[in-house]
Amino acid sequence: MSVVHLDEKLTSIRIHYGIGSEHFVDLYLPKQQRQLNGLSPVIILIHGGYWKDNHDLNSYATSMLIPELVAAGWSVWNIEYRRMDSVGANIKAPWPSVFADVASAVDSLRLFAEAYALDMHNISVIGHSAGGCLAMWAASRRQIPVTSPLFASNPLLIHNAISVGGVLSLTHPEDLSQPEQILRLMGGSASDWPERYHSCDPAQLCDPSVRTLIIHGEKDETVHVNQARRYFENAPKNYELELWPDADHFSILPHEGKWNHHHWMFLKQKINTFLNHKSDVN
Repeated sequence: MSVVHLDEKLTSIRIHYGIGSEHFVDLYLPKQQRQLNGLSPVIILIHGGYWKDNHDLNSYATSMLIPELVAAGWSVWNIEYRRMDSVGANIKAPWPSVFADVASAVDSLRLFAEAYALDMHNISVIGHSAGGCLAMWAASRRQIPVTSPLFASNPLLIHNAISVGGVLSLTHPEDLSQPEQILRLMGGSASDWPERYHSCDPAQLCDPSVRTLIIHGEKDETVHVNQARRYFENAPKNYELELWPDADHFSILPHEGKWNHHHWMFLKQKINTFLNHKSDVN
């Protein structure tokens, strides 16, 4: 473990969950506990970037959520994972590398819960874009078929899940501005590898026991809003869907490009309201 800095005000503890250079998590702890039991609720944060190596957990816009979440009393488990080569063949992260890494990163949280006073009964996951795909998948791992190499008998129980502009239906790459990235991620199409898709596609793994919020901009040209609509065709009735008419893929989170302050403020409000619902803790 080592100490790293996101900015001058935030310090994290770097925890390695594997032997690879990208097998690590940055843990951010709140200065004050928000719960009477002395434990802090946990948010697992998963960055996007089309599963490619031109983004990482610090460069991607989801990192802007960390100061807000920590200030509100959450511990943040910000995970890194192997990512595909930005161009050319996917040599660095062939299937199932990305999913296996996310699973290991998530499950490793158990090993550090006692040392860092983390509340294992109040765990949430948030992801944007490709990270939304991985967040929804991580929350639904109990639905993975036992015949899959990604099956785990006792995956970490996640109580709440939020996807923002997420890739939620892998069998419809035509909804993406870069449809080839799904094929690179999965090693082929759904007709080539139906078993792979059945064990990785969030739309095929919905877990009704996980409180779930899907946020998607109707002007999204990177991940079309049809991804959210397709996901909800077979989603449990307790899942929540919010389609924002004026939002696009990049307007919701602050970054170096164009983003919308109103969308950002509304996102923070929605996350706070959803995660502070009384039914969060089972």
